[in-house]
Amino acid sequence: MRYGLFGRTGLRVSELFLGAMRFGSVDQARPIIDRYAEAGGNVIDTADAYGASEDLVGEGPLKSKLIGCDVAGPQFRFGA
Repeated sequence: MRYGLFGRTGLRVSELFLGAMRFGSVDQARPIIDRYAEAGGNVIDTADAYGASEDLVGEGPLKSKLIGCDVAGPQFRFGA
């Protein structure tokens, strides 16, 4: 996995981000997250509008190694 710096934050992030919008059930998603982390990935794109993905990413032994990325401006409305 290749890494780069995330803006001026000093965070070292993987170049490949994992999108969490369509993870499905916990049983379906857990192996995907685990494999991504094993490959060296450390950023997961998630949002409140993605259902339970934020909760799923925030639980388990990998939570301290992953960076959650929830990006939407105040003008964002899901389905608008």
